[in-house]
Amino acid sequence: MGIVAVDSSGIVGDPPINMVAVRLKNKQKHRVIFMNKNLHDEYRKSIGDDWFCKLGAALIFKSLETLIKTGDIIQIDTDFQGENRKRVEKYLKKMFGKHFYGTPLDNPKIQFIPPKYSEDVKEADRKSRLARHKKLERIVCPDLWGCLDYLD
Repeated sequence: MGIVAVDSSGIVGDPPINMVAVRLKNKQKHRVIFMNKNLHDEYRKSIGDDWFCKLGAALIFKSLETLIKTGDIIQIDTDFQGENRKRVEKYLKKMFGKHFYGTPLDNPKIQFIPPKYSEDVKEADRKSRLARHKKLERIVCPDLWGCLDYLD
């Protein structure tokens, strides 16, 4: 069992955004998804209802997609609060359930936890600051429609 931690620099609703996923166990790996203001605004207009939580979930999913392994726990920084947190988790569960249908990855454990309680989230936070200053390789303006389509 491992942990994959996620944090962002910038927030959905106030781009640009760097969503960073970090895996520390064994050999350290990370993945950075970058979204500029223009693409953010396009998705915002196209998604419609609950665009804030759906777009946040899609960015998190895309950052995790290649790092997560069977039995991993996903730890997400506490950027999402209250009802938004519940909806982001619901959308993430749908995305994982459909993308990894029939595999052990179709229902991951998701935790929202501040960096002070998790070394993994603390490292994701550190890397998100590096990404903001363009000191990490980023996947720029990814196509999120595949994972957003899972929510229909």
